[in-house]
Amino acid sequence: MTSIVSRLYGNVKGVWSFSIRRQLMLGIALVHAVLMTIFVVDLVERQREFLHRQSIDQALSLAETLAASSASWVLADDVIGLEEVIQAQLKYPGLHYAMVHSETGRVLGHTNTAITGLYVADIVSRGLFDTKVNPRILVDNGALVDVAAPVLANERLIGWARVALGQEANAASLQVVTRDGVLYTLLAIGVGTVFAFFMAKGLTLGLKRLLELADRVRQGDRHIHVSLNRKDELGQLGDNLNQMVIAVTRAEMELRKAREELEHRVQERTKEISQANASLSKEKERALVTLHSIGDAVITTDAQGVVEFLNPVAESLTGWPVSMARGHPLGLVYNIIDEQSRETAPDPVAQCLDQGHVINVDTHNILINRNGQEYGIQETAAPIRSRDGDVLGVVLVFKDISEARRMAQQIAHQATHDDLTGLVNRAEFEKRLKRVLETARNENAQHAMCYLDLDQFKIINDTCGHVAGDELLRQLGNLLQAQIRACDTLARLGGDEFGVLMEHCPLDQAQRVAEQLRKGIDEFRFLWEGKSFNLGVSIGLVSIITTSESATSVLRAADAACYRAKDQGRNRINIYREDDAELAKRHGEIRWAARIPRALENDCFQLDFQPIVQVNAGGGEKEHYELLLRLQDKRGYLVPPGAFFPAAERYNLATKIDCWVIEKALRWLACHPAHLERLHLCAINLSGQSLDNEGFLKFVHRCFDKTGVPPEKICFEITETAAIANLTKASHFITTLEGWGCRFALDDFGSGLSSFAYFRPPKTARKPPILLDNIGLFCSCAAKLYIEESRG
Repeated sequence: MTSIVSRLYGNVKGVWSFSIRRQLMLGIALVHAVLMTIFVVDLVERQREFLHRQSIDQALSLAETLAASSASWVLADDVIGLEEVIQAQLKYPGLHYAMVHSETGRVLGHTNTAITGLYVADIVSRGLFDTKVNPRILVDNGALVDVAAPVLANERLIGWARVALGQEANAASLQVVTRDGVLYTLLAIGVGTVFAFFMAKGLTLGLKRLLELADRVRQGDRHIHVSLNRKDELGQLGDNLNQMVIAVTRAEMELRKAREELEHRVQERTKEISQANASLSKEKERALVTLHSIGDAVITTDAQGVVEFLNPVAESLTGWPVSMARGHPLGLVYNIIDEQSRETAPDPVAQCLDQGHVINVDTHNILINRNGQEYGIQETAAPIRSRDGDVLGVVLVFKDISEARRMAQQIAHQATHDDLTGLVNRAEFEKRLKRVLETARNENAQHAMCYLDLDQFKIINDTCGHVAGDELLRQLGNLLQAQIRACDTLARLGGDEFGVLMEHCPLDQAQRVAEQLRKGIDEFRFLWEGKSFNLGVSIGLVSIITTSESATSVLRAADAACYRAKDQGRNRINIYREDDAELAKRHGEIRWAARIPRALENDCFQLDFQPIVQVNAGGGEKEHYELLLRLQDKRGYLVPPGAFFPAAERYNLATKIDCWVIEKALRWLACHPAHLERLHLCAINLSGQSLDNEGFLKFVHRCFDKTGVPPEKICFEITETAAIANLTKASHFITTLEGWGCRFALDDFGSGLSSFAYFRPPKTARKPPILLDNIGLFCSCAAKLYIEESRG
């Protein structure tokens, strides 16, 4: 294939360069052809655009007319009248079809009556089922124009009128215009070629005569004289040719004499040089072998920085063979730039010549070779001195460390950036936050930070999978990055949470940026497998000033403000203020969320029990009590669950606490068999999160199997609210454990009277015992109602 192309190119080049006459003829013909072709193409394109716009306007006009005419028929549900209106459209030339369908896609009338009553379900038609009411172009290609106009009644959308026009007439018209343009182009080429022929004929006769005389001079004829009898440029060229022949003859005589003298001097000098070369060749060969065997690249220069030698490694890295590089300035062969700034790096050879000692370059320089390839290099320049100490040149030694540098950069990037989104990670974000806090204190500067938590993200993960969730996070990262300044930092803090650090940004300006971020996410539509998802974001905004304590406190404040935004209804911004009582409460919950896992790990919880007695019972009954959870702090004080359990439920730690309580309680009972024998019933409170946890039931079963505690000794208490909120799972949980022998009780039962409807009466008619919390003198009036054999 390459040989055919080369042969064709040679033939074309030969035809073009054969003679000036042919070049003039072909050039003028080519100019005519190009200009006429441009004119014809432009004419055809303008005609095509005109016909296309005319077709679209006609289709829109027909669709709007049909929409206006069919509104009353659609309201009256008169199919026959609507069909007459639609069939009247067939008189328009090029009409493919016309139809009217309802806003739900049902065809009310069609030029093809067989389609009436069906539903449109194609992708193009589904675009009409949104809330926008305006004429639309649905299909616009070379063969068909399909438009739709809304059918309105009292400004209410009741359907769509659609008209499709074919483009066959437009295509035929364009063919006629194209054919005429080609004919005009051929005529212009012919006229131009004839004109060029006569013009070139007069110009080339004199040139042909000069060419013949020049050929005789080339063959050695010096006794010629040119006479063209012309006063134009060709006549002047003939006179110059005569003068040139005389000058050449004189120069040849002088050159012959000088050559004879030079040959004699060369012979004498050759003898001297051959003797010197014999002694130098051995030293040179030894030096070359040494330089070729070195694994590093080596370049030597003279005292002016001109390249003298490159070893094979240097030739490979620079892309310059030594034969081509020799004699060039070092900067041309050895092109280095700074890796960070991409600006030209200082020349180590020039530094070495200037300072007169070894130069070790520690900066990150990049070598750009002759082919544009880049190498990370490490370089050293040392002076070459004579016996007298004079600097004769410089030897530059460098090696390729691209791979080592790339691995170091990759490791550094991975340590500071999120693998999924490519944004700054949490560790790097906190590092930059600490630096900003220092500038706030030292320079009295004001900064701001946003904590963003996506709303509805879990829905996308659950419905479309984690692959879709990952893609959504990547797209949102790009979206948010485009909304902030180049000096600001956007980071992924974990999961669906992002952070924005705005340096030298007052609070009012930061609030505008936060609103811009919120609005951008609110207007963003995530498309996945044909589905569209809307998102929202809750943003916590905190100002960073001289009184800000630490990076941890700033993050905690922003997180608290973000949760406050969620509590207020989501998709909004909440600004942290130190005097906000709700945020102070949220601060406390965040601190508890960090303390609870440590307390579980260090076994800082403890269990107390509270006896439960029946007020009308006599003595001698077995023991019956409820377990109470306490947390021992660093000072040894016992903290009641009301202080830390709301934070545990908010941060999904309640199930872990329930597991700790059940495991500890059953293990203690198993280790005290005498107490277990006296025990009538032990009540253990459970949170609503545990009922909703699929693995919790298996954990309880394992604990009973491992400890051997009889299930009928245990009564699990759940709140009415938790039971109703998780009714299906609560029912399964209770039914399963009742099958093992466990009992259940409802806390706060009756606080919502509708809850009685969720429970059927017990199978036995005996009255369940009513127990009261024995706190002091029965100061608590919260009743606990046992549910025994009430499920069936």
